[in-house]
Amino acid sequence: MTKIVTQIPLYELSSENGSTVSRGRNLSAGDIADLLRADRVELAVADCGMPLKRISKDGIFNFWKSDAKKRIVAPTQEKIIPEQYPSGYCYVASEWLSEDETTLVLLLEKYH
Repeated sequence: MTKIVTQIPLYELSSENGSTVSRGRNLSAGDIADLLRADRVELAVADCGMPLKRISKDGIFNFWKSDAKKRIVAPTQEKIIPEQYPSGYCYVASEWLSEDETTLVLLLEKYH
């Protein structure tokens, strides 16, 4: 059964293999670009009212370049104003790590 995202920010998340991951720091676009070079990265998008969307490993770079990169809210930004971004939506990005730090999930929470 697919879970529907009912609120953001998320307070719990699992990796693709089902292991529990814990929320870490919020990320800037530059942080994400650096982390995407790691082979162990998973990318998920949380949008209220929709199922959690997992971006396939083959599609991560394309999704980043075509959609997400220009819509990342800076971690230091105090107020989220989606209208300031292309097409009126943006993402708050955060990293989620497994306890043994072998799994890294980049979560983009969509605001519109």
